[in-house]
Amino acid sequence: NMFFQSYFKMVELQAEVVKRIKTHNKINKVGIVNIHFPTYAVNKKDEKIRKIADHVTNYMYSDPFFFGTLDKDLVEKYKQYFPTDYKKIIKEANVADKIDYYGINYYTSQYIVPSSAPLGYDQYQPPNSLANSLGWPVAIPPFYPNGLTDILVNYSKRYKKASLRNIIVSENGTPELTKVSENGSLQDPFRIFYITEHLKQIEIAVQKKVPVKGYFLWTLNDNYEWQEAYKPEGAFGLMSVDKKTGKRTKKASYFWFQSL
Repeated sequence: NMFFQSYFKMVELQAEVVKRIKTHNKINKVGIVNIHFPTYAVNKKDEKIRKIADHVTNYMYSDPFFFGTLDKDLVEKYKQYFPTDYKKIIKEANVADKIDYYGINYYTSQYIVPSSAPLGYDQYQPPNSLANSLGWPVAIPPFYPNGLTDILVNYSKRYKKASLRNIIVSENGTPELTKVSENGSLQDPFRIFYITEHLKQIEIAVQKKVPVKGYFLWTLNDNYEWQEAYKPEGAFGLMSVDKKTGKRTKKASYFWFQSL
């Protein structure tokens, strides 16, 4: 219940902020950014629950802003948790004519299987599939489809008629437990591999006419990862940060990305 109360308030406030920015100065460029990952069903017969999972993960955070609607199956399944004025909130959230770009934060993808969990499904990770140091799946073949390509293509197609003009990959990167080599340099080859593979996926999306206009790597300095505190396995940066002194040290990926 609290999840949906928070969700509808977030939709209402995001739309209001976009409207106010554009009212103040129409030439200001404004966008909406959300984290997304494509959803795949382990079994084809589970397409209905996959669609629900896809909306819970992705489209319920964007449909209100481009269409002023929510998926009817989603509404039917979770309506009991919605506020009484949910229709008004969703309808008035349509700001498609005011959005200059849509930002997609992307890290991983998910397979789902039906379950008795509150949402009606659980995530499934194929055995022996590639994962990062926090255990998140890396969505590249052969175990997964090209997840970043799929989410970019899906969003471009879905909102093309709603005038989605520009897409930005606003976050993409991977954590890695950095290793110190014999000469003292910081080696993070998995990060270089991950970024390379995902830039290739963006290139495929661009070839499919997706209007990708920018890419932002997450992130420059090792960060505080919300769910993982200061675990060294949760380090996303091109530069390590000494937690006691604040000293920054460039990793191998820093020099690689600088050259790229």
